[in-house]
Amino acid sequence: MYSKYVLGIVCSVVLTACIITGCAPGPTPGEKAQDFTLNTVAGESFTLEDHLGRPIVLSFFTATCPACRPLIAPLNELHAKYRDTKNLLVLGVGIGSLEAITTYVQERGITYPVVVDSNRVVSRLYGVSGIPHTFFINRRGMIVSEHLGFLSVEGFESRLAMIW
Repeated sequence: MYSKYVLGIVCSVVLTACIITGCAPGPTPGEKAQDFTLNTVAGESFTLEDHLGRPIVLSFFTATCPACRPLIAPLNELHAKYRDTKNLLVLGVGIGSLEAITTYVQERGITYPVVVDSNRVVSRLYGVSGIPHTFFINRRGMIVSEHLGFLSVEGFESRLAMIW
């Protein structure tokens, strides 16, 4: 009897924590990418739906994430290599304050566009619970792959082959 009571409390706590922190699952491979509108670090409005029809790499990060820093070079490289030839959109989604994300982008030399998710609305929409978290979206707006953690240029290239 006591164990059922404890189990009920534990389940309630976990469920409440999930609701509060937004750990609801987001779209998964095979599902349509969720539309959103956020401001870029330059203050311009960005709506994902306006860019459907082109392949998209959507990469979530924070300014305080040490594991996110090594992704900058491969993402910069892919952005430079494919933005014109394959119309690839590499988009960073910075989770945090505008000031922190803007400083991070400038100090780290990020060349691809970055939007700011200061209220975690989009990261919750996508079910992001760990970072870096990257989604690969094809021209039809479908999520083809997602990855949690670091990817090398070669790792990105293999996933890009699925969204061309």
